[in-house]
Amino acid sequence: MAELTPIDHTEGVSLDVGCGFTTDVQNPVYATVSLDLNMARVMPAFLEKIKQHGSHPLAGDACNLPIRSHTISKIYW
Repeated sequence: MAELTPIDHTEGVSLDVGCGFTTDVQNPVYATVSLDLNMARVMPAFLEKIKQHGSHPLAGDACNLPIRSHTISKIYW
């Protein structure tokens, strides 16, 4: 897997919905905010990796985003 570059905040706020991963699948998206329904199940090493790239982990439901309207410029699903 190729290493991704850190977040470019000049592009606005990006959101990775469902940032967790299943067994043997670990392809992080370095978005400004990394959202997952159950952050307790996201592996600590994965959380640390996305934090090191400037992402902010957030527990929440994609159908009821805990984010203000009109603040996200890019969404990864």
